[in-house]
Amino acid sequence: MDQETTRNTSRALEQLKRLRQERAEDGRRKAERQKEQNRLQKAVLEALGDAERTVPEIAEAAGLDARTALWWVTALRKYNKVETAGKRGDYPTYRRK
Repeated sequence: MDQETTRNTSRALEQLKRLRQERAEDGRRKAERQKEQNRLQKAVLEALGDAERTVPEIAEAAGLDARTALWWVTALRKYNKVETAGKRGDYPTYRRK
């Protein structure tokens, strides 16, 4: 091989190495994000238990802020894990399906 071919091969191998490292880091970040999402979903479902609760009650029981609890309740409703049960004061109540 001549020197130019050797340099090109070396550059290509270095680029592949960097790409593999970036993808590995992306995979770790995705896994961490998924783990956190699973933890939050579990916290909301456990906060509901077998009772009917409002979003502020769910947030307090799960140790979340109300905005995060509302986001999760909405998502869990979309995927049929939670349903609207009624109303308590100005707040709708939710329960597990």
